Amino acid sequence: MSQLFQVNQIDVEELVSFSEKNPWKPQYPKSLVRRFLSELISNQSLVFDFHDEKGRVSAAVLLDKVNNPANDACLEVLGLRSDTEPTEILSRFFVLAKEKAPRNRSGFQVGLPEDISVSGELLKQHGLNHYYDTFEMRQSNLQFAPRSDSGEIVNATNDDVDEVYRVLCESFAKNPDTSIPEIDTWKAGFLKSPKSHFFLWREANKMLGFSTLVEDEGGHGIEIRTIGVLPEHRGKGIGQNLLNYCLNKSLDFGFEHCHLTVAVTNKKALDLYLRAGFKITKKFMCYRVELQ
Repeated sequence: MSQLFQVNQIDVEELVSFSEKNPWKPQYPKSLVRRFLSELISNQSLVFDFHDEKGRVSAAVLLDKVNNPANDACLEVLGLRSDTEPTEILSRFFVLAKEKAPRNRSGFQVGLPEDISVSGELLKQHGLNHYYDTFEMRQSNLQFAPRSDSGEIVNATNDDVDEVYRVLCESFAKNPDTSIPEIDTWKAGFLKSPKSHFFLWREANKMLGFSTLVEDEGGHGIEIRTIGVLPEHRGKGIGQNLLNYCLNKSLDFGFEHCHLTVAVTNKKALDLYLRAGFKITKKFMCYRVELQ
């Protein structure tokens, strides 16, 4: 590999464009990359941007304005130039993440696609231990799903922001694969994008669950980002109904396929998606570094 050097002057739109043209797996929507680089970090030193004599090679960001059960920051690789072997770049990202992680964090997490060859020696060298796995899933033949009349599904409004955040936190409190933005950051971004849709499940005027559906900015795809149901109301078909609603809305918006991500250990959700015709397309392995 050519001599690498780090660039500290960050241009958000340049990095968004690089991420789109040189995708890492998973490839994040441009709107989410912008949030990573502006809303979910406390300072720009948490953006790691490497170049060589030909230009940008790879970039990553260490998200520290998120909450998860392990109290970790999250290292997200944004893009990797196609002529680049990932081992050295990843090694540099791991070193920087350990260096830059805020001291109030217990560690950091990083997800790696199963088909990227990372040696056990490299993982051991940087103290990465396996934490959990996720599947990326895709439904390529959308058809209208049954609609339920047992509850009410409504679009979220700005007045719902506090209730949605509460249900989000309670629904995913024990999920190691879920990192939630800090409350002020989350509220600031709520319903700001016309491509993000929040649907609320209500019974007796109480919100028991919700789902989010996010359109790709280029109109190429749509993602079921979240389906959350309060723990005490699970097993009543609310998740199934929210899923069906998202599938129908995807068709209403003109999409023929959609995708989502689920933890391998979340058997109930995984079975729900498989029954709905989703197929597993990729596996990701999440590793964790504990900081002393």
